[in-house]
Parts: sequence; structure tokens; C-alpha cells
Amino acid sequence: MQNIAEATKEYPRFADGRIDYTNERVCFVLNCVVVSGDNVLLTERGPDVIAYPNTINGISGFIDDTSKKLEEIAKQELVEELHAPLEAIRKLTISKPFVQHDDKINREWHVYAVLVEFEDEFVPQTNWENKTAKWYQLEKVPHMELMRGFLETFRTALRLKSS
Repeated sequence: MQNIAEATKEYPRFADGRIDYTNERVCFVLNCVVVSGDNVLLTERGPDVIAYPNTINGISGFIDDTSKKLEEIAKQELVEELHAPLEAIRKLTISKPFVQHDDKINREWHVYAVLVEFEDEFVPQTNWENKTAKWYQLEKVPHMELMRGFLETFRTALRLKSS
């Protein structure tokens, strides 16, 4: 987290101290790929999110509090966006960061893919960030219309999967 803290030290902050990425080109994010068995839980982003509204994605969020560990931020996003039962997580694994460029919106995303393996599927309850959340077969994901860059995140996360 020290590298993120250093890279964002000049970024504006919200009143509560979190990093405000609203007008920043370089953004640090995590994107959770939630799996249970051969299924993955994906969301359809809502119309009011900062980037990529109305697209299919994992559970993502800005890394906006460098005093927290990535695992803590990932779990916070899971609860906020899905009301996920954290006690049912079998394993949570975080990739090394990779960079995705989107010249269309002038953003450089530094992405941490997070594989979250649950014992069983659960019924998600979405917040304002997502219209819906549904379980899909893993094999169908590469053929879906996904948020820009999510397929790379999905594949990166699945490489972390335990056997």
C-alpha cells in the first residue's frame, strides 16, 4: 500500500480522508471475481457510477484508503455491493497489479484482481452501484459483453484459483 500512498499523495481527498479519484487519470482499483464451484457472480453496473455504467463486471472499487490492507478493502466492497456473507469465504487471493489503459476516458487503471472463493453460492443484494447481480457458469464469461478490461481481470483472477 505504500506505493499507492506515495503515488496518490498529491491527489485530492474527501472530507473523511479517502482519496478522490474523480478527476485523476491514474487510478488504483481492485476488482473481485467471486466464484463458487464452476460459477461466478457478476454485476451489471448502475447508471450513476463514475466509469463504465450499465456494463457487466465483477465487484470493483477504488483503493481509496491506504491505511487499510487490500484484503480489508475487498471485503468491504463485497459487503457494500452484495451484502456477501464474509464468513462463507473459503479463500481470498490477490494478484500482483497490472495496468490497463483506456484512452477513450483518459484513464490508466492499476488493477489488483481479487479471487474470492465462496463455499456456496449466496443470494446477492445489490446497492446503488449495481442494477443486478447474478451467478453465471465460468465457461460462459469469455463470450459475454463485459466491462472494458474485465476479461483480463477475470482471467488473471482465475489463474489464482485453488484446485
